[in-house]
Amino acid sequence: MQVHLPLFFWFIYSPHFFKDIKISALALLKMVMHARSGGNLEIMGLLIGKVDAHTMIVMDSFALPVEGTETRVNAQAQAYEYMTAYMEAAKSVSS
Repeated sequence: MQVHLPLFFWFIYSPHFFKDIKISALALLKMVMHARSGGNLEIMGLLIGKVDAHTMIVMDSFALPVEGTETRVNAQAQAYEYMTAYMEAAKSVSS
C-alpha cells in the first residue's frame, strides 16, 4: 500500500530532500556568536524557519541555556521551558 504524503513531509524519509538552504544574516550572526562563546565545549540551539519546496529557510536562531561538556550537551527541564517561552513570545510578536 502506497501512502501519499503532502510535500512538507517528504524530508522525513529522504536525507537528500533539501537542495538549498537560505540563512538570514541575523540568524547566522547569532549562530556564530553562540559558537564562539562556547569555546571548546559543545553548544546547543534551535533554528526557526520554514520550508519552501526543496529549500530550507532559516529566519532566526537562539541559544539554549544548557550545560555542555567536551562531548555532549544535556538539555534539562530549564531548557525545555526556555524553548517553550521563546516560541510563545515569537508567535505573539509575529501575530
